[in-house]
Amino acid sequence: MAGVVSLNLGQDGQPTNPHMPVADVTGAMTALTGISIALQRREKTEQGDYIDVSMQDAAMAWLPNVVGPVFAENRPPSIKVKRSFGGYTFFSIYQTSDRRHIELGGVEDKFVHTLLNALERADLIPMACGPHGPTQEPVRGFLTEIFQTRTRAEWENWSQDKDICFAPVLI
Repeated sequence: MAGVVSLNLGQDGQPTNPHMPVADVTGAMTALTGISIALQRREKTEQGDYIDVSMQDAAMAWLPNVVGPVFAENRPPSIKVKRSFGGYTFFSIYQTSDRRHIELGGVEDKFVHTLLNALERADLIPMACGPHGPTQEPVRGFLTEIFQTRTRAEWENWSQDKDICFAPVLI
């Protein structure tokens, strides 16, 4: 992967979950909200509104959960244990036997049950449904090992008939 420039690569050069929401999407959502409120106001008052939406401001509004420790406790966030940064084993990226990657994105218990039952590891369900962070390391270890037993294409085929949040990482 030398020479690859991507916002979706982690410090180790491997694919990672995006570290903040996409500014375009958050800006559009903010604009939609502003437009909806302006239309409602027009219906009630017959007056228009001025709407000013900044994509950066919209994206920054999504960050308090992640950067809270920076401002509240004067410490960096613990990225490795945060739910949306890989601290939750079912919201993480795993390498396959062909050195490609797959992504799990379903944090709901039903997806955990479906996948672990299909992999014949129901014993890991209570741990996987528990708090994110270090307590899930045994589940992460199992998933890391099992996903390295097949190619990405083989896992794609295997997952076709299963209700799990699974996707190939295409880089």
